[in-house]
Amino acid sequence: MKQIYESSESGYSAQEKIKEMRDPEGKFLLVLGKDDMVVGFLIWRFDWEETMGSDDVEVAYCYELQFRKDACGNGLGRALMNLLEEIGKSWKMKKVMLTVHKSASYKRLDLKLSAHTKYEILISNNRSIANTRALSFYLNKMNYEFDEISPSQVEGADPADYEIMSKRLSI
Repeated sequence: MKQIYESSESGYSAQEKIKEMRDPEGKFLLVLGKDDMVVGFLIWRFDWEETMGSDDVEVAYCYELQFRKDACGNGLGRALMNLLEEIGKSWKMKKVMLTVHKSASYKRLDLKLSAHTKYEILISNNRSIANTRALSFYLNKMNYEFDEISPSQVEGADPADYEIMSKRLSI
């Protein structure tokens, strides 16, 4: 993740990352391996998020989902995200939200992405997107959508090296 942050417009700051991880509102879901060592984690918090309307909505916001390389690809990420969705539902949150960082060299797509656009369209015009694995995971496996406030969804918004994604929770 550090490399993705470093290549983003906002850059990487160890101090900011430590501050985020120590935020008293932040909550951790940890995955322990056989040796009781952490092999993955999800950082999240309850938050209010803006909408294109006048009202903010209550959300469970995923700040980070990471795994050691040897723990990837076996359903643990899906399990943590499903758990976060269940937590959100139990607290009557409207949706789960997250931000996916892309490449700093990313340019705005020529086509407007609909909320139901699948990953294949993102790469159909041969543009380089660094964090394709995360985008594919959230769009294709977890059924998240580009949120209405994501830069690719807001007409006239400046190009951005990130997408805001969300999934509505049925309560």
